[in-house]
Amino acid sequence: MQGVRTPSPMTMEVPSMVANNKKYLADLLFSSLDLILDARFRLLLGNSS
Repeated sequence: MQGVRTPSPMTMEVPSMVANNKKYLADLLFSSLDLILDARFRLLLGNSS
């Protein structure tokens, strides 16, 4: 039963993988938001001129 108490490398890796995925998704979300805002801003500038 000793092996159960000691965390295996796999269980140690999972939280960091999840954290990396969350950071990746957040970066993806923000970059896509930037693109959308940029496109709208250009449309507004194009319409006003």
